[in-house]
Amino acid sequence: MDKQVKVLMCRLSAEKSALRGASGLFARNDTGIHNQFRASQSKLNDL
Repeated sequence: MDKQVKVLMCRLSAEKSALRGASGLFARNDTGIHNQFRASQSKLNDL
């Protein structure tokens, strides 16, 4: 039983790391999209 718990804890740790990595990718993607929208100017600004 002790070995099974250790294996599951290692697996959980790996999944946690993978989710943190994915979270970082989503955050950077959202920031990039936000910056693209902010950089684009509306043609209505010149009216």
